[in-house]
Amino acid sequence: TLFRSSMPAYVEISPLHRLVTIVARGTLTSDEVRSTAQRLAEARVRRFAKILEVAGAHLDLAPADIAQLAQILRGDSVG
Repeated sequence: TLFRSSMPAYVEISPLHRLVTIVARGTLTSDEVRSTAQRLAEARVRRFAKILEVAGAHLDLAPADIAQLAQILRGDSVG
């Protein structure tokens, strides 16, 4: 499964290999990161291995954004 959000990121989900690959480039806002995390949560890939390549990315995240991101990825209710 492939999906691209509005941010400069490529996400590939391989159910066969139980693997998620994410490559991000450019500046990513907290809304863009949150949207991608929500899509991953909805795809139910929590127990899949993840490979993230973000060396070419700049994340515009505050500590509160990181806490909310963790909640989404853990499956906790947000909001």
